[in-house]
Amino acid sequence: MTLSNCHETVHALKCFERAEQLDSKRPLTKFQKVTVLMALNRYEESLEVLQELKTLCPKEAPIYVTMGKIYRKLGDKKSALKAYTMALELDQKDTNRVKTLIEKLNSDSDMLNENEFHV
Repeated sequence: MTLSNCHETVHALKCFERAEQLDSKRPLTKFQKVTVLMALNRYEESLEVLQELKTLCPKEAPIYVTMGKIYRKLGDKKSALKAYTMALELDQKDTNRVKTLIEKLNSDSDMLNENEFHV
């Protein structure tokens, strides 16, 4: 992940894609690839990789939290809420963080409603 931290995201992505070719079932590589794709604003591709990860690791809450963040970024609040809810069901240790993300979804909706009156 060092390359992506150094803002060499395109190069990092190529490295993760190569690593994926060598071992396509390694979850950590896929998750790191998602992080790089998100940094490049390639959200649809990120979701595709996360769907693969769900198949490999269906009980990993961070997958659903990340999906929720992407759905929120794409404006799909219903899918974001569904993903966050799944994360809560899978792992109660991170409840406060996930609840905060859900509250942000609600505040996004409130801001949209307020903006409708201030056009």
